[in-house]
Amino acid sequence: MQVLHPASIADALAMLAGGDARLVAGGTALQLEWAKGLPKPRSLVDIGQIGGLKGIVPAGNEFRIGALTTLGALERDATVREELPLLAAAIRATAGPAVRNLATVGGNVAGRTGCLLPALLALDARVESSSVVGRRTLPLSEWLRQEPGGEIIEAITVPVPGAHVRWTHRKIGLRAAFTPSVIGAAGIIEIVDGRVAAARLAVGGGMVTPARLGGAEALLVGQPFPGVDWNALRAAIEGEIVAPDDAFRSARYRRKVAANALVHGLSGGKPDAQPSRPRTPAVRPATPPAGEIRLTRSNAGERWHMRPDGPAKIEGKLRYLTDHRQPGMLVGRILRAAISHARILSIDTSAAEALPGVAAVVTHRDIAGSNAFGIVVQDQPALCFDKVRYVGDAVAAVAAVDAETAERALGLIQVRYAPLPVVSDPEQALSADAEPVHAAGNLQTSLGFERGDIADGFARAARVVEGVYETPRQMHGFMETEGGYAFVDMDGTLNVCAGGQYGLRDRLQLSRILGLPEENIRVVTSPTGGAFGGKDELTVQPALALLALKTGRPVRLQLDRAESVLAGAKRNAMKIRMRTACDADGLLLAQQVDVISDAGAYASLGPAVLETALEHACGPYVVRNVRTSGRLAYTNNGVCGAFRGFGANQMAFAVECQMDRLAAECGLDVLEIRRRNMRKPGTRGYLGQVVAPSERLEEMLQAAAADPIWQKPRGPSDDGSEIVGTGMAMNYQGNGLGTLPPDPAGGALRLAADGAIEALYGLDEMGQGLLTSIRSAVASALGCGRDDIRPVTGDTGRTPESGSTTASRGTFVVWKVAAKTAPALAERILARAAED
Repeated sequence: MQVLHPASIADALAMLAGGDARLVAGGTALQLEWAKGLPKPRSLVDIGQIGGLKGIVPAGNEFRIGALTTLGALERDATVREELPLLAAAIRATAGPAVRNLATVGGNVAGRTGCLLPALLALDARVESSSVVGRRTLPLSEWLRQEPGGEIIEAITVPVPGAHVRWTHRKIGLRAAFTPSVIGAAGIIEIVDGRVAAARLAVGGGMVTPARLGGAEALLVGQPFPGVDWNALRAAIEGEIVAPDDAFRSARYRRKVAANALVHGLSGGKPDAQPSRPRTPAVRPATPPAGEIRLTRSNAGERWHMRPDGPAKIEGKLRYLTDHRQPGMLVGRILRAAISHARILSIDTSAAEALPGVAAVVTHRDIAGSNAFGIVVQDQPALCFDKVRYVGDAVAAVAAVDAETAERALGLIQVRYAPLPVVSDPEQALSADAEPVHAAGNLQTSLGFERGDIADGFARAARVVEGVYETPRQMHGFMETEGGYAFVDMDGTLNVCAGGQYGLRDRLQLSRILGLPEENIRVVTSPTGGAFGGKDELTVQPALALLALKTGRPVRLQLDRAESVLAGAKRNAMKIRMRTACDADGLLLAQQVDVISDAGAYASLGPAVLETALEHACGPYVVRNVRTSGRLAYTNNGVCGAFRGFGANQMAFAVECQMDRLAAECGLDVLEIRRRNMRKPGTRGYLGQVVAPSERLEEMLQAAAADPIWQKPRGPSDDGSEIVGTGMAMNYQGNGLGTLPPDPAGGALRLAADGAIEALYGLDEMGQGLLTSIRSAVASALGCGRDDIRPVTGDTGRTPESGSTTASRGTFVVWKVAAKTAPALAERILARAAED
């Protein structure tokens, strides 16, 4: 891909006419496209240096904003904030500060999905553009109806609204900024002599085509203000908005929330009246048990310690595995599928291999062992050979002398695909006519558990509530993205050093893929810059290993953030149907749960996540009659796997919502219904599983109820600008790996030649404080100082089997090993000292 730098608009238009070329200014939209796997053009036409395309120029009662003016510059301009507050509000809700410093107003408009478009439409903005046939100026609303392409935006002209206007802007999404819109809405009404003289309402952003709402505008014009029929306007807006359904939100939701936002913002009225809930009676906080102290720096004395890796992290000196560099090291890159579902017809790497600076290209043809991996089910190819099942699937990998050459090589690999229907809905994936993601079908596994007499429980019920709860995929967001390096030792040992959570299991899986004995592979997994379950499965290790073996040289590879988002594992999305019964006093009688979990393209730890979710189907409550069922469905929605909570989070959301609804049905306070149904310490779970006797649910509930937040009044605020709500939920979550997969543990202590006590654990330090835990546990068990302990972690060449660093099990393993191993070591040290 070449980057062209035109000196003028005419030059840029000529370059665009030359073939496969795209304009670029800030580049933020292009990066999003490439992150989705869309193809890159042969040429980028960078118009950033063309004069006259930047700046904010007041001209009478309007502003002319150059197309290359960044959103950050607009945000910082005091005149824009004062004269165009609607535009300023829209900019603040667009992307994040770093993106706004790059993104341009012209690019936001040209993309036709930008978050600014509803505000610009409401402001009656105009677009100045040039093409090979000349220059033109069109109202933005008309410009958006034209076929895109063949022109360059030069400026956006925005009129300043009159003195007597009401305006509103609302971006509806997961957050006010940073994330894309579910839908955006903006509106202005001009009031003259007590009547609406003009109105401009608009929606757009994200999946919603930007458009003015002419019918609703006509309904407003001429109406007295105040005195507008807001209910009629709300219905008109809802009826006029054209919005899509997708996996994120329904069209109905988009229409309704945008209509509500416009009506509420323009009316200036208070929210619909809601009765204020009374204050919860004050509850005395739980009394700490005898001997318990609140540990602080001032009262801890010698028990207060700094983390051993703390200073290096604070000073930025700690070297993570992705920081490693050495002479002759190559840079690796992975070619992703860029298509959700397709058969692979051919893979041609000849042009990439011929590119100067490329040391190796690997495909499935380079895999000597089994081209499959997975913690529970080996169903994911290291490099795809017959089909791809999600956009992030790895098809090939390259190693080159530098990152730029590696990227160019990826662009030269030709993969021919035969597209297949995309399976995106887990429930539809299980239908008989669904396109199979895997040859055996889309049902990966099904589970079910039952206890008691579910029919009798519902028959005796005084109250029954039913609900469907959907939880989304979720990204781990660790600070260090997936990456590392690999090299072959002089003795032929393959070293793979990449952030992970279970080096011995990674070694086993690599052994299967590469066709090498495990003893010929060393895996280093610490230190890791965050994981939370997202590095429990293999990530970049297969590509790194194949490239290092083929080139015989060290290779480093790290995913950038966009690629990590595209290809990395996510939390399993779930659809939970729950039916809950209680008697007249609010005591739970029956719980029926059905779960459909989205596995994504491959199983990974999805079966275990589903089992754990069903294990938590009653939450921290006693229910005598329970029936649960769950199905795990293959889709083309990326890959899913381990994430903190491991299925318990999704189930807790549904259970706690049901408890709140039952409380309302029974006329009970939400605290009281929980108190009546809480488990008693030491009792087993509904499947008979052992629960730690240290739980203190009653004290926890009392402490939460006494918190000032819970004591605040709820309902509409005094000025009517918001509705104040406070919720409370109890979470029930098991630690350790349960029944799937195996859960080994171990470690070793030894006296090193320099007199230090080496504590060897196959666990991984990933920011959770493992090194501190090791030093504390071993020092306590041996009766020596913490500084005498040297932790050695995450290295299959040195450390024994300790199991996976997941499920809050690491601290237990560390202390248990120290307690069992230290006495024998101490005895041997003392015996040897006595001999000397």
